[in-house]
Amino acid sequence: MENNLHENYVRNISDEITLCIQKIKNKQDNMEGISKEDKPLVMINYDCRMIEQVVQLLIS
Repeated sequence: MENNLHENYVRNISDEITLCIQKIKNKQDNMEGISKEDKPLVMINYDCRMIEQVVQLLIS
């Protein structure tokens, strides 16, 4: 029972990380209308938000 809970937890975290990575890739592909100079800053901010979500999951 305990092992099963742990497996589900790890799977959920893995799914969330995969989802965050997909969101980052989608964001990279969807940068129309943003100047070339601003793109790195936009991506860094977005990446940080995604990482923050994952960290919150891990510590909760």
